[in-house]
Amino acid sequence: MQTTTPAAVTDRIRRACRAMAPHEPIYVASIPDPDSRPSWCFANVAKRVARDGGTILHGWAIWQVAGLYIEAEHHAVWQADDGALTDISPQFAAPSTILFLPDPDTHYDTHRPRANRLFADAATGVSRDFVRLAQLRTVI
Repeated sequence: MQTTTPAAVTDRIRRACRAMAPHEPIYVASIPDPDSRPSWCFANVAKRVARDGGTILHGWAIWQVAGLYIEAEHHAVWQADDGALTDISPQFAAPSTILFLPDPDTHYDTHRPRANRLFADAATGVSRDFVRLAQLRTVI
């Protein structure tokens, strides 16, 4: 079972996104910068902005295990001066795109990183129970 970029923006994904930010999720090309490190998106984008200009856009990478759960991971992408967005951080399984929910009000704080958020991807007891149990790990 592996999380992947959702193949389509479903109603469940839209509802999950609306619970986090007043923006629509968009597909963003994943083109890792050679100097970028996995799991360091905020530093990766800051370095790219210093080198090439543009800005950092905060938000959430949206992942899915179809039929089980949707996961939102606090993330940053690079916004070029022309407005084009690129995910410059290497991702597990090297997807060609990621689903990204812009949320410019969620800035990164090194002392208080934001926990991933999980949502059920099906109206089944298994899906709801999985998400409920997974959420408990952030409480402990």
